[in-house]
Amino acid sequence: MKTTEIKELRNNMKSRPIKKRPKLDPMKETISGPNKRERKDPMKEKNHDINNEGAGLSLLFY
Repeated sequence: MKTTEIKELRNNMKSRPIKKRPKLDPMKETISGPNKRERKDPMKEKNHDINNEGAGLSLLFY
């Protein structure tokens, strides 16, 4: 293999788009993709404890 061919292959690898994680759209209920899960709407469950907010998030990213 010539050096020019190797350079072309490297450039092809660089130009290939990287798959990004789906951005969370606050308007959409579900996340599209392989790890599909339901999103809880904060407007629907208004009666949750204010002091307990964020406790679930800290458990997720433990």
